[in-house]
Amino acid sequence: MRRLVFRGLALLLLAVFLFALFPLSAFAAEPESAEVPEAASGTDFFEHTVEISSPEEFFAFAEGCSLDSFSQNTRFVLTADLDLSGSHVAPIQLFQGSFEGGGHSIRGLDLTGDGSRQGLFRRVLAPGEVKDLFVYGSVRPGGTAQFVGGIAGENSGTIHNCAFIGEVAGRRFVGGIAGKNAGTLSHCSFSGTLTGERDAGGIAGTSTGAIWSCANSGAVCSTPIDVLTETEFNINTFDISQLTTEDFVNISNIGGIVGSSSGTVMNCENQGIVGYKYQGFNVGGIAGKTSGYLCTSRNLGPVWGQRDVGGIAGQLEPYVSMVFSEDLLNELQTEMDALNRSVNAISGSINSSLGAGAETISQMASYSRALAEQIVSIVPTEGIPDLPDLPTPGDGEINFPDFPVIDTPDFSQITANLDLLMNGSTQLISLMGSAASGVTGALRSVNTHANAIQAILRRAVENASPDRDLTEDISVQEAYNIDTGAIADCENTGTVLADTNAGGILGICAVELSFDVAGQLDFSSYLYTDTKTTFFSVVRSCLNTGDVTVRDSYAGGIAGRMTQGAVAGCGNSSAVRCENGDYCGGITGLSNGTVFDCYARSSVSGSKYLGGICGSGVNILTCLSHVKFTEGSEFLGAIAGWAEGDLSENRFLTNPAGGIDGASYAGKAEPIDVLQLRELEEVPDYFQTVSIRFIHPDGTETVRSVRLGGKLRGTPRVARDSKGQPWEWDDAPDGPIYENATVTGHYAVPIPVLTSQEDRPVYLVEGVFSEEQTLSVLDPESPWPDSVLPDPILLRSAALLVEGYGADLTVHMLAPSNGTLHLHRPDGSWEPADYEADGSYVVFRLPNGGTFAYTEISLRSFPLAPVCIGAGVLIAGSVTLLLLLRKKRRKALQRSPEESLTTDKTDGSKEEKPSV
Repeated sequence: MRRLVFRGLALLLLAVFLFALFPLSAFAAEPESAEVPEAASGTDFFEHTVEISSPEEFFAFAEGCSLDSFSQNTRFVLTADLDLSGSHVAPIQLFQGSFEGGGHSIRGLDLTGDGSRQGLFRRVLAPGEVKDLFVYGSVRPGGTAQFVGGIAGENSGTIHNCAFIGEVAGRRFVGGIAGKNAGTLSHCSFSGTLTGERDAGGIAGTSTGAIWSCANSGAVCSTPIDVLTETEFNINTFDISQLTTEDFVNISNIGGIVGSSSGTVMNCENQGIVGYKYQGFNVGGIAGKTSGYLCTSRNLGPVWGQRDVGGIAGQLEPYVSMVFSEDLLNELQTEMDALNRSVNAISGSINSSLGAGAETISQMASYSRALAEQIVSIVPTEGIPDLPDLPTPGDGEINFPDFPVIDTPDFSQITANLDLLMNGSTQLISLMGSAASGVTGALRSVNTHANAIQAILRRAVENASPDRDLTEDISVQEAYNIDTGAIADCENTGTVLADTNAGGILGICAVELSFDVAGQLDFSSYLYTDTKTTFFSVVRSCLNTGDVTVRDSYAGGIAGRMTQGAVAGCGNSSAVRCENGDYCGGITGLSNGTVFDCYARSSVSGSKYLGGICGSGVNILTCLSHVKFTEGSEFLGAIAGWAEGDLSENRFLTNPAGGIDGASYAGKAEPIDVLQLRELEEVPDYFQTVSIRFIHPDGTETVRSVRLGGKLRGTPRVARDSKGQPWEWDDAPDGPIYENATVTGHYAVPIPVLTSQEDRPVYLVEGVFSEEQTLSVLDPESPWPDSVLPDPILLRSAALLVEGYGADLTVHMLAPSNGTLHLHRPDGSWEPADYEADGSYVVFRLPNGGTFAYTEISLRSFPLAPVCIGAGVLIAGSVTLLLLLRKKRRKALQRSPEESLTTDKTDGSKEEKPSV
């Protein structure tokens, strides 16, 4: 904590130096850039044509572009694919001509040396253009690594129909196509991986120009980035390199298309992952931060970050307009000059105590330039300038107009920093100890003049409006008329995940303090509420269908947090969750602006301040909601958990939570039922139609649409897997449906045997069954007829059914194995069937749902007389045979003695037998 305090105080001291070293007039007169002259006017753009067909010719072209005039008025045409692998490749320095790729590719680009403004082209200057080119490779410079792009480090010309495929990495202002864009990027694409700490985007890192019809499918800052480690602050060895804005926030302004934009972004699409979970500020599916015009763009990929995270934009900065008199500005200049003299009086002593010398002072001034320019930005201003309209895309060439740089002056930031200067100079006296001797009086003089500057600014705003109506937000009345500071006609389907301030379209709408992006410092005591300021910011006609989740507070289906501005004509049909916090709403989590003409159908969960439209809101008009609260303790309402200001004509589908904090109000927050809803005019289809997404085993989807409150008719059929296992849908909705749902499934774990429910089952059936399937033993479909067998004993007869099973059943039936089996055929007849004995069971095949009869033959079924006659005949026959045998034996005993006492010998003589 001590190190952070030291570093913060040192930053305040830098701000003192800024006022001393750079008079306001110097800033006002200095042009934005004078580093590279543009092509001379009045000349034909294409005076020469040069063809490039080999790596050698390309290297010669690149070497020639070291001179700015080399490419002027010249068309360079690539006539073959080039492979630069294994060659030392240096970026093309300055380009002002036309480079026509002709659909060819350049492969093997590998830029890893230290430096900034790195890419295939370091700088594309107006009126230069690069078009129809595909570049494969890697741009990963070391060192400062700022303004890094796949095609160009900086672009103020036109880059059209170009693609970069590969890896781009840098520290700040990093883009898949251009690190910085002040011209036009149109119909360009990036795929691969992109990494940057601040102002990083799939197409451009930062843009003050136009980005039109571009697409990103690459991963943007989707891996964790190591932040700068804190260094020990020592007043005697202090060096300016220890103190930059990165000391306060390292990862910010990350977008699928552009990191930060004050120009126009139109017709763009992002499909890649943007951000890393719970890391980074101002993270958006299209833009990390925007203060210009962002429209007709779509995000399909997941968006992750820590704070200020949105499916389309992380942060929307309102346009701010202020009007001050020239007399007051002159008075302000006088006090600034006095402050300059005070700082000059102590600069020598400060330089000596810091041991930095003149070079370090120069570095301090360079790093402080931005804050000085904020003072210059306070000039008489009337109205809000519109960005020029873009042309309609066609088949031919697209000529884009020049886009002005839109500055957003922040008066509150100036006054806050002046207060910090005064506090810092006082604390530095004690912190510097002996080093402060000789400069204490001068530091106190700094406080005196800073106080005077604040008094001038305070008096300026007090005199600006005699009726003291000093703040005007024109967002509602001009919602559909002004484009600067607008997000319009955009759609998000990707999931949004953050710690706080997250929305399906926008994370936060607020003016940002440049060195307090994280919002960690408390400026409440420094911000004046009586500042005469005109604001404009709007999110209009946008739709979100992606779930929004924050671990803490402030989540909305459209915007997480709106400090001012308007949300107009937007819709949300997704789930919004605050896992451990408050302020969660179907449209906004917290809104201090106005929400009107919005529709929300979603589930909302959190702790407190939960609403179908706003968790907590001011001015909610003509909105319609249907909300399901899955969690919540207090301050719940189908329109808002809490609301004040103008409330009118808001309606909601009947909900026990009431309209606002448990109560409903006629004309302000009224309940309606489904039938009344269907009678309303101009209710959008997405509100009245519920979508059920079925995710198939191969990852494909089937979407079934159901009218709000209707029922799902059947589920998609999925073939069995290679093992014959059936697919089962998990928790498919079967009642009235009021919200979107995603249904997944699984292949059932097969169950080989189902049984009837007796202690000793009478029936067991074999097959491949699911966990949900059971065996049903039903009454026979047809009774057993007497005509099949006369008077049988019916042992078993039933119909066996397993719902949802399409194969025959192998039946094991508890029964003796001496019966007769018949199956009932579809034509109504009974057919004998075979079976096998298996212990106490008999086994046979039966169609699923089929009926069988198992019988035993009864003796009573045979006639008695024929049986008796047959038995008598059998007995009489047996007696007769026995009498015949006895008679034959007597005859044998009655033979003569000679016959009985002699036998024939083998030679024919007689031999006497011995007498008995």
